This record gives sequence, C-alpha cells and structure tokens, in this order.
Amino acid sequence: MYNVQNIIAYIKSFTLLIGSIITCIPAIVYANGPLMIENGIPVIYPSVPVSLNMDQGPLGELTRTETVTMFRQAYGVWSNVTTSKFQFTEGGALTQDYTADNWPEDGWDTFADSGLNPVIFDNDGGLTDLLNGEGAKEEIFGSAGSNASPNQAGIYVYVNGTVLLNGWFLTDAAGESKQTAEQFLATTIHELGHFLGLLHTQANKHLASDGSANNDAYIPVMYPTNVDDDKMMNSLRFDDRVWLSMLYPKADGSFGANYGAISGQAKWADGSAMVSGHITARLVTDRNNTVVSGDTDYLKKNDGSFYLPGLPAGEYEVWIEPIPTDFNEGSAVGQHAESANDVAFTKPPQPEFYNTSESANAATDQPSFANAITVNAGQTTQILFHARAMQNEVERDVSFKPMAYNVPEIGYAIGSGPPNYGIVVDDKITDFTVTVKPDGNSKLAMYVKRNQAVTPSNDSDYIDKVAAAQNGQTITLTMNKNSASSTGGPTLQNGLYVFAVNVVSGSANDSFTITVTSSAAVEPTATPATTNTPIPTSTPVILPTSTPSIVIFIPTNTSTPIPVQPTNTATPIPVAPTSTSVPIVATSTPTPVPTTVPQATSTPTPTHTPAPAATSTPTTTSEKRVYIYDNPGDSMDLTGQTDFDAVDNRNITIAWIGEQGSATDWHIYVRKGFGGAKFLGRTASGSAKSFNWAAGAANLDAEFANGPDFNSMYTFRVIRIDGQLGPDDYFDMKQPMGFNAEGGNAVTISQPAMPNLNPGQIVVYDDILGGNDLAPMGSTGSDADDESARAIQIAWNFGRDVSTVNEYHVMVKVDGGDPQFLGQTYNGSLSYFWWTPNNLFRTSSAFAAGPQSGHTYQFLVILSPFSGNRTNLTSGTLTYTVNSSN
Repeated sequence: MYNVQNIIAYIKSFTLLIGSIITCIPAIVYANGPLMIENGIPVIYPSVPVSLNMDQGPLGELTRTETVTMFRQAYGVWSNVTTSKFQFTEGGALTQDYTADNWPEDGWDTFADSGLNPVIFDNDGGLTDLLNGEGAKEEIFGSAGSNASPNQAGIYVYVNGTVLLNGWFLTDAAGESKQTAEQFLATTIHELGHFLGLLHTQANKHLASDGSANNDAYIPVMYPTNVDDDKMMNSLRFDDRVWLSMLYPKADGSFGANYGAISGQAKWADGSAMVSGHITARLVTDRNNTVVSGDTDYLKKNDGSFYLPGLPAGEYEVWIEPIPTDFNEGSAVGQHAESANDVAFTKPPQPEFYNTSESANAATDQPSFANAITVNAGQTTQILFHARAMQNEVERDVSFKPMAYNVPEIGYAIGSGPPNYGIVVDDKITDFTVTVKPDGNSKLAMYVKRNQAVTPSNDSDYIDKVAAAQNGQTITLTMNKNSASSTGGPTLQNGLYVFAVNVVSGSANDSFTITVTSSAAVEPTATPATTNTPIPTSTPVILPTSTPSIVIFIPTNTSTPIPVQPTNTATPIPVAPTSTSVPIVATSTPTPVPTTVPQATSTPTPTHTPAPAATSTPTTTSEKRVYIYDNPGDSMDLTGQTDFDAVDNRNITIAWIGEQGSATDWHIYVRKGFGGAKFLGRTASGSAKSFNWAAGAANLDAEFANGPDFNSMYTFRVIRIDGQLGPDDYFDMKQPMGFNAEGGNAVTISQPAMPNLNPGQIVVYDDILGGNDLAPMGSTGSDADDESARAIQIAWNFGRDVSTVNEYHVMVKVDGGDPQFLGQTYNGSLSYFWWTPNNLFRTSSAFAAGPQSGHTYQFLVILSPFSGNRTNLTSGTLTYTVNSSN
C-alpha cells in the first residue's frame, strides 16, 4: 500500500504556500490534474460517495459546532459539481478528540484498515508538531492525503484518506486569531482537493499577488500559494471543476459529450520531448473565467504530451510558459518540479502561443502570435507545439503574463507591483504599438523595460514611459527598430519587452485592456495542425460504479512505451541477425493484399462494442483480413473505430480470416501510434483464428504483458508461420483502431504525412518525418542533440509498390566500419526508421542505447521483397555529437 500522507500546507514568512510534499511514493506526479499515477493510470476513489469521519474536538477559536459547520461547507464545495459524480458524505464521528497527548502509537496506520477517513482537528497545533517536528505548527496549515493499493485487477485505487487541520492559525498566544474562519475555509477546500486526488495549477498566476483582491475570483482553488485575499478562494473555479470531472465524470457520459478537448505534444526544436512547461487554454470570448491548464508531460511518460479537457465549444488561445522557481517541493506545479534541480527549472521553455506556423525552425516560428483553435463539443483537437528554451529569467516570474500580438489582455491597475505583461521581439518584428485603455475613469501610466521586470512608480530604470494626460484617457506607445519611440525613447531591439501599468489617480482597482500590435505580425496562412475526433454519440457511455472510471488521454502519435523486463520466452519470427551480414528472412512467393497507410484522416464516428453475439468470426475465406473485437465472442469489427474499456478490463481481440495452409503458429505484430511494428505475441497453435490481448494472457511478449494502453492508436499484422517454410503469409488491418477508457473521447486515427522523397532517395532527419536532410546521399553532415533527445531518423523511397515489400532492414556503418544490423520495420508499408534509446522500432541490442556522441554513422536500408531480389539505398555520412550538459 502506498501512503500518500504528507500532503502539507506550508506557510513561509506568513505567506501561505498551500503545497503538497509527498514522500516515499514511487509513482507520484506533481501536476494540475491527478495527484498520483500508477502504471499510466490516475489513482482515484473507485466508488462514491466518500465518507469523512470528524474527531470530537474544537479547532482554535472555533467551537466544535463551528468547526463542523466550516468543514461541511468545505466538502460541500466539491460535492456539488454538476459535471462530476464525486460526492463527499459525513460518516460517523471518531470516538475521541485526538491530540498530541493521546495520538496512537501506530499513528495514521491505526486508521489504514479501519474503513474510516479520519478528519483530525488539531486544536492548538500540538499534534502537528508531534508529527512534523517542533515548530512545524507555525509553518503547516494542514495536511491531507489518501492511501492507495491495487484492486483485484491490479489497478491502484484509493482505499482511505486522512485530513489534519492545524488550529494554531486560528488562535495565537494572546488568544487572537491569525486567520479568520473564512480564510481558513479556503485552506480546507484546497486540502480536500488533494484528498480526492488533485494537485496544483498556476492558471492566471499573474493575478494571484498583484495587490488586487477583486481579480482573485479568477484564481483556481488548487493554486499553490496564497492570493491577495484568501476569502475569495472559497468556491471552485472552472479549472478546478474540469479536473474533478475529468477524474470523476458523470456516469451518463455527459462530460465527454458536452465538452471538447485540446491534446497534443510539445517538442524542442531538435524533436525531443519538452516536458518542463505549463500549458493553458482560454476561451477567446471569456479570457479570465474559462481557463483550463495542464503541463507538458501529462502522465509523466516523458513524451511531452498534454491534455486540456472540459472545454465548451468555441475558439481558444493556447500558450506554453515556464513554471516559476517558487513552485517546487510543497508548491510543485507540473510533473518535473519536485526540486529546484528538476528539469522544469533547469530547462524551462520560453513563453509561446500556439499558431499555425509552429515550427522547429526559428526563422519561421512565431512565439508571440496566436491562432485561435476551434473546439467542438465531444471532440478532441490535436496540435503540435514547438518550444524554445527560456531566454530571460523574468519570463517565469510569478507576476509575468506572456502576450501575443493583436490579442488583448485584461489587467488590473494598482498603486505598485502590478503584474508584468511581456511580448517577444525577434527578427520578424520591426515595430509594435502598445495600447492601454482604462475600463474606468482612472489616469494610468505605463512603464517599459527590456529583459527585466518592471516595478512602476519607484523604478528609475525603465527605458520608456507613457502617462495619460487626464482621467479615462487611452495611452499609446509606438516603438520601431529604425527610429526613436513615440515618446522619444530608444529604438526597438530584439528581446523580451515587459510592460507594467499603474494608477496615477483614480480607483486603485480599475481594470484596463492592454494590446500590442505590429505591422509585421501577419497571420500565418498554413493549414492548422488540428484534427477533430468525435466521441461516441449513438450509444450512451455508461460508467461502472464498482471500478474507477478514468478518462486518460495521451497523443497516439508520439507516446513512448515504457520498457518491460522479459517475463516469458516467446520469440518473434523472423529474427534478424545482429552480425555484419545482411539479414535473410525466409518467405514464400504469394503476393499479399496491398496495405494502405491512411494519411491523417479524421476518425469515423466510433461506437461502443455491443453485447457478445452468437457468431464470433466471419466464415468467408475469399479474402485475407484482420478484424478487431472488444472481447472474444463479439461480432462487431472495431477497425477504424475506438474501443472503450473499463480500466480493470482492458482487452483487444485480434481475429483474422484466410487460408490456414500448413500453419503451425500465428505471430501477431503491433504498431502503437507512429512507432514501428513489434512482436506482440503468438497463438502457439496453427488452427487458431484469433488472439486475445489482455493483462495476463498467454504467450504475450513481456513489453505488452500489461495489456493495451488507453488513448492509443494500434495497427495489427498477423503472420502465418509454416512449420517448414517459416513465415509464409501475412494479414493486415485495413486501417488502425483506437483504444481508450469508458467515458473518454475517441482516439484520432491518423498516420504521419510521409516525406515527399524522390524514388531512389534516402534522407537522414533529426526529427521524426521532418526537417532538413542532415546527410544527403554522397555527402557528409552533422547532428548535435541534447543527452535527453538523442535520436536519428532515416526515411527512404524505393519507388516500389508497398504490397510487394515484406519489410525493410536498416544497417549502419559506425566510424566507416563494416555494416551492422541496426533494426527492421517488420512491415513493408513503413518507409522510415526512428533510432532512439526508447526503441520504438525493433532495434538490435548492440544499438538499443541510441546514437552515441563522437561517432560517424552511415545508413544502408535493404528492401526485402516477397519475391525477387533485394535492393538497397545508402545515405550520406553523419557526424553525431551530444551536447555538453555544462
């Protein structure tokens, strides 16, 4: 059992940092969204309501009656979200008032198997000191957490939880309250969010400490620190409600059907996954309220995937930003922010808005231009984000808000220390105009700095300033690279320009609208990289009540399988040699049915698998084909659709029709997303006509022994094994299928657009299916990657009909030596090979660690046909370097 006990609310210098310090948990995450991930699945309470058992004592200045009233209000906030099935309820009270004097010897373990969820009112902070060390009561507001253990299906679920509230903050040594009950209520609501499985968000962070209490109404309850007025945090915000509904959706499927989502992957320019950022989507017509945030490694698979659910239909702006350095340890945001040395702080991204010119090429990428993304109810829009490394420390300041050209931001003017608004100027920007329009009758002034934060009024280092001449007047500043600014200030240069607005006279809480325009910020004309995938509409989505119903989304085109240690001896056939000879695969000569790779087409409307029917497999033998069923005995083919399963019943049945011949075995291969084909398992029988893929199934390869992954796209190939000839025929799916959790969105069925290569051409890329040829044929080139992003991709075009190709073998010459076997595609329709340490393609053990620094590589691709002679293509020579980490 995992004990998620030490989720602690901190205070430092009397500044509330409601954080979550979690210890001794091997699969923990720090992210807005799920608190704990185990085997890629968020941990939740499997059934609701969840009862809470309060102790018998008071809390500081509050009587027990007042304390119970406050606590009921706190848990009621989480129990009344219309899109979620989650409910807290009140169980029987504990038998005593637990204090430091009578705390049981076994501590929290006393309650672990009791069926109770104890809520301890630590009246004077003595128990907080006992559990966390002397003086802890002056730093810790409270703690909440839950214990998780695997159910019968091996899925981790919460079995009980605990809450402790520190009454020291409600009574000081003189008997005076340090916090009001209303302020303490906000802490309690926040801690209960941790209890049920949520962690932190930094949505609208620039409004949290700007001195204006009015706009605290836009800050989510799960924000990691205190705000200007904690009394404003006594109700859930949109982001809180969305993530609660994500973990605990209504059983009728309405959450998935009535709201859309944005998902995708964030990548660095070299193609490696960007896992260190925070990502936000906001509705263009409601920029402060309808805001959902996440991080760029949603389920901590190190693939840069993100998911923003619960979006009402409309147009959304999406941006990535770094995580402030203060948001670590107890205040962690994101899954890579546990300490100051984590990647969120050592390699943060520059703030960047999504637009249709997303590119790894800095010359065409436009980080400060935003294209709105259309979201439809019941659909997921997929995008690809190319990120740049952070250029300036102010970019991740808590009060900093990134801006996009031509996109207005709503701000709040105060006397000093307001949020900083910033925009990037690069070679494509030659001028900009900043306009600040007060919404009231205040007289405003704007201060400007480059690459630094601004403190107005008392900051003499600003490079430009413009002030209104009278109350209610709009102020404007124009800067140009070829001349002085409109106020006579300096010329425009590349860098981060930061703006702060304050009140000269008038109301200190007046709002304003700030907009930056530029003549050079022309809207990109490229086709948006989005695909809408409908969720099921013809069959109601019914969620089981006995097991956790979790919607899990990972982009199917980029996820990286987690290697699993071998547990069986099933060996795929054919087995390619690892010596320097060219691999030979025994095949017969029949011409198979051509296999077509679909090109980025939208998914047909999926349907849920019907109840098992009497007929399980088509009887015709006039064709060769692979069918996909939800379970053995089903009759509805799910090819091209999404199969929805409960989290404790993940299963895909692969069935096929065709001539049995002299088969002694059938081998099944699987492609996940855009990866290569890999050996899934075998039937161990020549008469078999189906193969069941589920956790614990017989004859599965170790890598796939846990069953299929949610929110994944799969393509299957079945190979007939002749006892004398070996593999002598194959059966392919007509198109891929999706796999996801019940209540979730359908998976986009797509394949990467293949590079437009000439017949007889082979290229070497740094990124998957894109970029420049780093080593053209007959020449030399170079590639340099970060240690965490080591990868080389080889793509080719033999000018052959893919139906005549069995597979491709990839050889490599290291430092000019003899060719060695690198890997193979196991599929004739795959005209690329991705060499990474993640082994997304079948890779020789000699090269499984990925490309290594200080070597030259030249690649030889061999086409293995079903009949006839082999042919090959040879790339140029690539010098490969891994960047120094210093």
